[in-house]
Amino acid sequence: MHRWIPEVVRLIFEYVYDPIRTVDDREGRVTVAGLARTCRAFKDPALDVLWTRLHSLDALVLCSGGRRVGNNQLIWDRPLYDADWRNLARYANRVRTLTVSTGSDKWDIKTLQLLNCFPLPGPILPNLTELNWLSDREDFFPFLRCFLCRSRIASTIVSFAREIVMLWRRGFVDLSNQRGSFGLEEASTLQELRFSATSDLRSLVLEFCSPSVLVSIVAPTPSFLQAFMQNVHFSIRRLHLECALYDHSFPEKFFSHLETCVEHPEELTELVLTVTTRSDADATNKSIVLNSRMLHPLLSFKGLKHLDLGHACTAHIDDTFLGEMAQSCPHLEQLYLCDQKYWLIAPLLTFDGVTSLLKHCRQLYSLGILFDATFKSETTYTAPVDAVSPKITEFLVGASPIEDPAKVAAVLSFLFPNSASISHCIPNKIPKELQGRREKWDAVKELFEIFVSARKESWEQGWSEGKAAVEKNAVV
Repeated sequence: MHRWIPEVVRLIFEYVYDPIRTVDDREGRVTVAGLARTCRAFKDPALDVLWTRLHSLDALVLCSGGRRVGNNQLIWDRPLYDADWRNLARYANRVRTLTVSTGSDKWDIKTLQLLNCFPLPGPILPNLTELNWLSDREDFFPFLRCFLCRSRIASTIVSFAREIVMLWRRGFVDLSNQRGSFGLEEASTLQELRFSATSDLRSLVLEFCSPSVLVSIVAPTPSFLQAFMQNVHFSIRRLHLECALYDHSFPEKFFSHLETCVEHPEELTELVLTVTTRSDADATNKSIVLNSRMLHPLLSFKGLKHLDLGHACTAHIDDTFLGEMAQSCPHLEQLYLCDQKYWLIAPLLTFDGVTSLLKHCRQLYSLGILFDATFKSETTYTAPVDAVSPKITEFLVGASPIEDPAKVAAVLSFLFPNSASISHCIPNKIPKELQGRREKWDAVKELFEIFVSARKESWEQGWSEGKAAVEKNAVV
């Protein structure tokens, strides 16, 4: 076959069975497996599609001599021969994503113990780019190293971390000064590492060190994340924190613990905090609102380029704090503060805070922020010229308060001459407190486009007239 044909064939096979789109498409999986046996030309593209994303270790066991027993558990009931290991390595080479899920309780621990004896040089999954480690089984935890690196030092440290977990759980020893670490430097292809922080780790200290890997920590609530962060030390540049629900009140010291657990705060470039579910009661709960004092530790993250608190309520940060953040983090390119959900809590930020941010963060190209877009007097508001941000192409306002759409559109069109539009997050089913606000922001969106177009025409006309005048004077 010609060099380009396998890629075309693979795209066709992915249409038949795409593991990214669906997990349990048995019919599609069987079809592609049959295509892999049809001819040599189809074999490699079909196997790549089948093995690129694994949702368990089952396939690795079955391809190397394992079998299912009565309780649907996968085991090896004999030693693995050289041919079995080579067969496993041949298929494992195609794996790009592996998920060790919370449903791994049915696995026999001997499965991972045998994988730990992988005799070939290098990791079991040499081309792994994404690992989702969601299992809470503490006896599985030390085998994480099987998929990350094969260095003797890392093996010793991770095995030691396993002993810490087991002994601490049983209450046998005081582990306050013990530490286990994961070095990911050898996992050169790994792009993302996800952990589930559902356990209490008050006595366990762990370290994660990798400049290039995106580390994601998933927890039920922010309080679980805080407990996890108290004894975890990151030496990374990208960190995503995800919670399912809010606590009754947001942990006061959450960001202080975050600052402490990051070894080099100035090197962190990306920080995202997401709370996926927010109830109607949360929309008015002032106990979960973030204020300037709580967020002050973020000023230590001077290298931030991407800060996303769009799902959190930051209504109680003020203009002074936003100005301090702009001066501390001048390299910000994407900033989102309380713009993804509607909140029924009046924001303290005003246009003055927004313009202060724009003056110092000249690299911003995407901004989402909850602020008070009303004007306190009838006098004309004039935005400072040095706050104009031609790089910003996206501006999101959440559910910001607003009174005069025309005046707001005029100011925003001056500040963001290249923004495509103004977006809000006010739902169709509008709470009583937000009646009229959606219509006003929709009006701003329409007026904004008109004002931006008019300003561009005015600038172009002024430029043409000025150029003509200069040429005339030059001729004279």
